[in-house]
Amino acid sequence: MKVNLKCSGLMAAYYAVHCVIFSYVTYYLADIGISDLVISFVISGACAAGAVIQIVVGRIADSTMHWNWKKLLLLFGGIELAIAVSRLFIHGDICELILYGLIMVVQLIMMPLVNLSGFDYTSKGMPVNYGVIRGVGSAAFAVASYIIGKLTDNRGGRIVLTTTAVLTAALLVVVFIMPDPGDPASQKQDADTEKKKTKITDFIKKYPAFFVISIGVTLIFVYHNMLTIFFIRVVEDVGGTGGNLGTSLAIASIMELPILFIYGFINRRVIKSSKLLLLISCGLYIIRGVLYLFAGNVTMIYLIQLMQGVTYGLMVAAKATYADECMEPEDKATGQAVMTFADAFGVVAGTFIGGALINYGGTRFMLLGGVIITVIGTLVTLLASVRKEK
Repeated sequence: MKVNLKCSGLMAAYYAVHCVIFSYVTYYLADIGISDLVISFVISGACAAGAVIQIVVGRIADSTMHWNWKKLLLLFGGIELAIAVSRLFIHGDICELILYGLIMVVQLIMMPLVNLSGFDYTSKGMPVNYGVIRGVGSAAFAVASYIIGKLTDNRGGRIVLTTTAVLTAALLVVVFIMPDPGDPASQKQDADTEKKKTKITDFIKKYPAFFVISIGVTLIFVYHNMLTIFFIRVVEDVGGTGGNLGTSLAIASIMELPILFIYGFINRRVIKSSKLLLLISCGLYIIRGVLYLFAGNVTMIYLIQLMQGVTYGLMVAAKATYADECMEPEDKATGQAVMTFADAFGVVAGTFIGGALINYGGTRFMLLGGVIITVIGTLVTLLASVRKEK
């Protein structure tokens, strides 16, 4: 129970910071006079860099018992705190852009390590319910979003800097009090794992089906992030306003929680294959995309947002579980990094593809393109699912 509580605290602290950094990047940079074009380049560049580096860091975590996920989180959490504090005292457009980009990169690097924590404890005899702790993370994200929204209304954009520093410090404290994953009983196992570690060049050959499924999942996240980034356009297209956008996002956040909290039960008792759960979420993403395409008013948008739990909520839990299930011990951190790469790359591709489609044919054309991308991603995942790993 104590380990579950501490893992829940880790998820809550991480996703609260994640909310402030990523949900308010456009708000803060625009508030200091940065153009939308420059902001899009900063977001895309940071996500691209974070996506690549997190895989490298995952290999480090898999390659040596001296740098486990906890030590790496302390290292990168310390770097993030240093950047967050320095932003309080450094001013100027160029400095602001560089520091904000760097803190986004560091935040993305930590994501697979945070996901790995629960699975690592479970493998060492301390069971952790991933769905529950991830649900706590989503709840913290929603609460942080609400609070920071109120604070920015009252205090202005600079409060984003202070909040980031405070929450990052809280994240470091939580990581510090987490049980040491490198306990003496597991040292021999870790040493054996280090000896038989997989070279990065052999990773794809070793897990061909996993690699192809990760491509399918990445395509789904291209659509998901494209929709998220330009969702205000979707709401406006049916006659909605910024207020309707806030309501629809709140509905989505709330709907994630029930699925995440009962995911462990579903995976153990109802549908025992995380791969099948991935496919189900992909299929439901297609249905959700088609519904958006034909939505005619704000009420329909609200109703479609009710599917957030069985699409995004189910997807994030299933992909993390699948990565843990099909990876051997020496590759688990890399497996999580590959799956979180899908989300980071989805932001980059979603920004450019969504913007291009809207500029060419409008919001409905973007939604149509998104459905096509989702169908392709689902077919790739389906075809790879029939192939078993060696």
